[in-house]
Amino acid sequence: MKPIDIATAQEVIDFSGGDSRLKNLGQMQLEGAVALHNMLADPEIGLGYLADEVGMGKTYVALGVVALMRYFNPSLRVLYICPSRNVQEKWDREYLSFIKHNVKVSQYRIRTVEGKPAAPYISCQNVTEMIKMASLGYYADFYVRKDSFSIGLDNDETEDNIHWKEKCESIRKLIPAHEWDGVVNTKADVKIQYAKALNYILPTFDLVVIDEAHNFKHDFESSDRNKVLSRVLGFCDESEYQPRVKRALLLSATPYDRDINQLRNQLALVGKPDLLPEGIKNGQKDQVCNSLKNFMVRRLNAIAINGEMHTRNMYRKEHRTGDKAEITLASDEQKLVTALVQKKVGEMMNRKDASPAYQIGMLASFESYAQATKSEAVQFDGENSEKLQKDAQDRHVVRHIVDSYKEAGLGSTLPHPKMDTVCKYLASELFENARKQIVFVRRVKSVGEIKEKLDEHYNLWIQKYIHKTLVGNKELQQVFKSIFLEYQRQSIKKDGDISEGKFRGGTEGDSEDNQPPKNDTFFAWFFRGAIPDNVPDLLVQGAEKLTTPVAVRKGLSVKNQSTSLLMELNWARFICEKEAQDLGQLVNDHGKMILDKAKLYIVGASENDYQDLYQACQLGFIDWYGENFNFVHFQSLLAYLKSGIQRKTIDSINLEDLENNLLQHTFYTELHRNGLSTTLFPLQEQVYQDLKKGECGKQRLDLLDTHCHLISLCLRTGHGIIDVYLSRLKQGSSNLNIQTRLSWLQVLMSSLKDQSNKPGFSTYQELLGMSEQLELVIKTNIPEIFDISLEKRRSFISDRLNPVAPIIGATGEVSGRSAQARKFRMPGYPLALVSTDVFQEGEDLHTFCDSVVHYGLSGSPISIEQKTGRVDRVNSMAQRRLLNYKKCNVDEDDLIQVTFPYVKESIELLQVRQLCHNVNDFIASLHELGSQSQEKQDIVEAESALRDKSEIPDQIWEFLKSPYVPDVVLEFDDTRKGMVLDQSTATKTATEHVKSLVKSYCQLDVFTHGYKLPNTNIIPLAVRLDSARSSGETLLIAECVDDLYQLSLGELKRWMMEKSWCTFHRTQAEEITKGCYRLYMNCEMLVGDKYVTQVNDISSFFDRFNTEHNPNSYQLPISKIINDHCQRAISEPILINGRPFNGSLTLVDGGDGFGLKFNFGVGALARSHTVLLYESDGHCIFMSKAVTADQLAQLGAEKDRKIIEYTWVRNRYVDVVEFLLDKDYGISGRAIHPVNSLDWDEFIFCAYVLAVEADRLEYIFNSQDLL
Repeated sequence: MKPIDIATAQEVIDFSGGDSRLKNLGQMQLEGAVALHNMLADPEIGLGYLADEVGMGKTYVALGVVALMRYFNPSLRVLYICPSRNVQEKWDREYLSFIKHNVKVSQYRIRTVEGKPAAPYISCQNVTEMIKMASLGYYADFYVRKDSFSIGLDNDETEDNIHWKEKCESIRKLIPAHEWDGVVNTKADVKIQYAKALNYILPTFDLVVIDEAHNFKHDFESSDRNKVLSRVLGFCDESEYQPRVKRALLLSATPYDRDINQLRNQLALVGKPDLLPEGIKNGQKDQVCNSLKNFMVRRLNAIAINGEMHTRNMYRKEHRTGDKAEITLASDEQKLVTALVQKKVGEMMNRKDASPAYQIGMLASFESYAQATKSEAVQFDGENSEKLQKDAQDRHVVRHIVDSYKEAGLGSTLPHPKMDTVCKYLASELFENARKQIVFVRRVKSVGEIKEKLDEHYNLWIQKYIHKTLVGNKELQQVFKSIFLEYQRQSIKKDGDISEGKFRGGTEGDSEDNQPPKNDTFFAWFFRGAIPDNVPDLLVQGAEKLTTPVAVRKGLSVKNQSTSLLMELNWARFICEKEAQDLGQLVNDHGKMILDKAKLYIVGASENDYQDLYQACQLGFIDWYGENFNFVHFQSLLAYLKSGIQRKTIDSINLEDLENNLLQHTFYTELHRNGLSTTLFPLQEQVYQDLKKGECGKQRLDLLDTHCHLISLCLRTGHGIIDVYLSRLKQGSSNLNIQTRLSWLQVLMSSLKDQSNKPGFSTYQELLGMSEQLELVIKTNIPEIFDISLEKRRSFISDRLNPVAPIIGATGEVSGRSAQARKFRMPGYPLALVSTDVFQEGEDLHTFCDSVVHYGLSGSPISIEQKTGRVDRVNSMAQRRLLNYKKCNVDEDDLIQVTFPYVKESIELLQVRQLCHNVNDFIASLHELGSQSQEKQDIVEAESALRDKSEIPDQIWEFLKSPYVPDVVLEFDDTRKGMVLDQSTATKTATEHVKSLVKSYCQLDVFTHGYKLPNTNIIPLAVRLDSARSSGETLLIAECVDDLYQLSLGELKRWMMEKSWCTFHRTQAEEITKGCYRLYMNCEMLVGDKYVTQVNDISSFFDRFNTEHNPNSYQLPISKIINDHCQRAISEPILINGRPFNGSLTLVDGGDGFGLKFNFGVGALARSHTVLLYESDGHCIFMSKAVTADQLAQLGAEKDRKIIEYTWVRNRYVDVVEFLLDKDYGISGRAIHPVNSLDWDEFIFCAYVLAVEADRLEYIFNSQDLL
């Protein structure tokens, strides 16, 4: 691995993705990636620590480092360790996005021509899956989360420990070679067996990437997780474990908290403890800084506000004191209750057997008084290793006061001044000021308690809004008064689900419109879900029944209802308006011609499809208008909107249908007529102008289409349904006609106009946020949408973004956090997220939120910074606002808001003061500031703290500087830059050459249409170019479905002989149900330029699918070309995809046959494997034994299933090689290539890949190197 310069890296990756607005950030990220790459390339270091501040795109920088490494080493293997499930899913999303948008080269090393990853990857949910995928030979990058290494086991211990032995035996089934020493008696013993198995079976990764590496700040023995992972990676002190990573890239904005040993432990985990010598101690800032500069990169996120640079601490407002932080006891009851709690807690801490001290964030009374005698131990968030005790010190004190309060008949709950005051403040911010909030707590049950109080505030707010909207219609006001009373009756016992609820799919047309009811809010109970059976009876005006929200939602989405057209674009009206033409007159004059065009676009897939008829009329008009007025560029719009193949001719469409559909008023026509489209929907105008100039590509049309779907979602299933429904009720109970549909839209427009002039959350505010940040919304929440077909987009968006709720909560017990984060990143519901530390790391929550409330304090400044960082990220709502600031002086309210609420007249003030000191010291420890006290103090010594009369320290306002900004060279080696450019040209030339040969041979574009082999019954082959998993070479691949095999048939040997042993193609399998396998025929061939791939290669390639041969006719090679290649292999250095082979070869020529012996690896990992060479029917046959018949015999009752796994299934995960039952009924690997076109690159590639893969399979069965 060699260092690179900026100029070379710029030819490989572009962090801006072509967006000029991201140019400066992209350059900073590129410099960081190059610096880290070069640290990893330094043999004396081999580690990089990316410590950029939160929200600066560390994930992307890390992916950039990997891309640079992979470009120059296509066989790169990477292990990613993520902090949580939702962050693991985020890595998956961002990896795909990075490859598609930020990698510039499409050379089948990093990226394919189609923008897909060239290297395979697997996201594992647990260590068992890791073992299984590694044992299958899956040559890929692995993603796994850190808690997988905790290896959760149940408690079904038996006296003879059969349970644990069964666990260990399950490992042996995956790895027959696995053995264990000693007795397995406990969970800990089982976990060590998993660690041994993983260390044995995993490949040696070129790089391990650990996200949020500060989670490993404790030593190996501090937790089961650290103990297991240290052994898996092979850097514990036990000699039986082999190092499994060569280099490490660690990521964390908060690498250590004033204790350098925390960083030292992280380095030790990846085998690099020497980078921070033991002699360096805390407090030796210069020595620490000098050591860290060798491997750490930390840049600060500074932005220019009114031309003045501000570091992150300067554009945050931390409310440590003042009205937003200090809660004053307002009533005598609050004062008495607080005084009593304080007194009793103080007495508890001053008992002889107790310490007058407490850990920050570990007293329950600071968050809630909701404890009772029967309450379980208080659950706090965070890792147990961070807590001095697992229960709240004051739980029993609080519970006795609560019980006494109830027994005295004073109330059902003890009033908590902090919770009540904070929730009242939050409600004002959420509903009156339209400011989303994230509330972090420590106590798990506080999530539900705060959510319930905010739900109550929401219900009062929405009740007041509905009453005000219906002013002037007393009947409807009375209807809703009755409905609210019924809701209160049915919601006495609230739904316990603190999340937004689970999405319930359904048939197209109602999947997002009929979600299960919830009673936590009036919105979820009445507007969002299926309403209770008795509620429609309350919807009565006079003697007439009113429609329900369910009916309105379905009417706007179901194709067989004309109301659904209200959510469609009317291009005919829009075009005529822009071109100052009378649409009605055009239809009157040219209706017959337009109608003839329209009939061509009817799909006719279902009866009474109003949307199909409407779309056909629109397309007919666009087609006619483009021809008649020579608007040739309308053809791109026409081609885009044409959604299906006509299934039947519709003659019943007439001029009246045409006129009604072209003159149809829709939500979008009324936005334009009312002047609202400028702010809420400007994209149609922009697209139209681009169309006229011939500059409108598919991406712009995709953007417009997606915007329409998102608006529709808001109006049907988001907050917008409230205004849509109320506007509909004002039309009365009768069925709608053309006039009342228009009136409905006009009333809705009037509501939106009214909302545009008022503060507070509203449908207008949600639609405005969507319009202004449309591309950001798509990128952060539904980046895959443009790859989804037009007809499936609505259901895809619904599945990703439904259902929603005004307030949601998250704890470790709540699943689906990625979905929660996605919805919170939208401009509408949810408005508040109440969470424990499960949202502390990794997730971006910044798009429409700039406020964090630390209701329950974390003891560590790292936790505080990580939590605040959820809204303080690149392109966050606050940054967007501040970067375009117009005021002379910065208003404090426009900064990111960070609040630490506390009751001023309580000892909670002491922990807030201590935490604020800790936060300031933490900042000073990482930056160039004046000296600060850096003694780590997470404990509040109550007695001394009470004597300390100092104020809570203010936040640091100084401009910060990082000592860890690397120097990178713009250009020092133009040969590598030139190599990138040359390889790009060579790959393009070779790809075009191969495609040309294939198309010429097959007489059509088989890469698009597939290829039907002539004179065979084989179904059409899917043909593609792809990247070799293990080397990055370009492969030509063809495959098709072949047959089904049932394990119950018991004829595996016969099938294996017929499907594999006697054919020249490969056979692959996937298990579709237990014991049932779908078989595939597959061929893969290394391809290249005209010197590597010729016409006869292509013909031989396709001939393999219908050519049978007799393996008994295999003969020792007689062709000169094979013998010449063998002599060259043992006499010249070997290159695999341009990289030297790190091993040696010897010639095998004797009783065992003729071939090559590959020797690879060093030390304890040294291995060798022999590849024998034969000829048959003009082909060179590469053979290599992997498993003996005796070893297979030991598989027991599952023998046939395991044979399929190790052959047909395994073939799906390896390149070129086919594993099969051989004539000795062991397992051999085989590769095949025509002799007459076997050039050197093809020969050595086939032999090398076969040797590696066969040895890998042998290793699973036997640790001894025998074959």
